[in-house]
Amino acid sequence: MRFAGFVGLIAAISFGLVFGVALYFATHYWQEQRRPRISQNKKERLDRIMWLWIWLGVIAGVIASCGAAVYYLTPVFVAATFTQPKERPWVGVDVAALDDIRFADDGSATVHLKFTANNSGRMPANNARIRAEVICPHSDNEFVNATIKRRDEICAEAIHRLDDPSLGTVFPGKTPELTWSFGVDAHTIAAQFERPTKFVCPFLVGCVTYTFSANGQELLGQTGFVYEVRKGAPEVPGGVFCIPIGENVPRSEVFIFKSTNGDFAR
Repeated sequence: MRFAGFVGLIAAISFGLVFGVALYFATHYWQEQRRPRISQNKKERLDRIMWLWIWLGVIAGVIASCGAAVYYLTPVFVAATFTQPKERPWVGVDVAALDDIRFADDGSATVHLKFTANNSGRMPANNARIRAEVICPHSDNEFVNATIKRRDEICAEAIHRLDDPSLGTVFPGKTPELTWSFGVDAHTIAAQFERPTKFVCPFLVGCVTYTFSANGQELLGQTGFVYEVRKGAPEVPGGVFCIPIGENVPRSEVFIFKSTNGDFAR
C-alpha cells in the first residue's frame, strides 16, 4: 500500500507538470493563430508546437493511467498474492452441547454450548472472536433465507465489535475452546409458527472474525455459520426432529449440525 501510494503521488506530480507545460504550449499556439498575419516559418514553428502539445498530452495521459493502475491494482495484487488458501489462516468452528436443553417455568429455554475453533491455514489468526445467537425464524417462505440474512447481519456487526467473546490467537493445528450459554424467551419460541404448535426449530447463527498479517498489512477474515439445533430420537436411528416445547432434552439427544449452504469463509 505504501508503494502504491508513492507511485500514485509521483504519477500525479508528473501528470501535473506535463499537463501544465502542454497547456502553456496550447495557449501560445492559439494566441499566435488568432493574429491576422503569420509568416510561413512561424506557421511551421507553431505546427511543431501543436504536435509537441499533442504528444505531451499523450504522455500525460499515459502517466496518469499507469499511476492510477498501480494505485488501484496494487491492493488487489497484494490480496491475491498473499491471501491464497495455503498462505493465510482459515478459521472454522464446531459446536456441541455441554448440557441439557432446559425449559423454565415461564416457557423460555436455555442451552450451554461449546465452540471449538480450528485453523486449516498456514498462518495464525489473531484476535479471533465469536458473535452468535440462537434464533427461531418465522416459518414462512423466508424460513431458510432468514437464517442467512441474520448470519450476514451478525458478521457485519462483528467487524466493529472488539468486545465479543474471544478465542485469542488461533494457531494452525490448535483447537481453542469457548463456552457460552444461550437463552430464547417464550414469546420468540411461540411466534415461530403461525398456528399453535408443540415444537420449536431453533438455529444457531453467527460469525468468527479474526485478523492476520500479510506483507505489512493487517487483513480481516471471517467465517459465517448456521447450525440447526435438534432433538434425536433413540428409537429412530439417525433421526432428528424439532424440539418439543416445554420438555427438557438430555445432552445425549441434542444434535447440532451445519445447515445446508449456511457457511461461508472469506
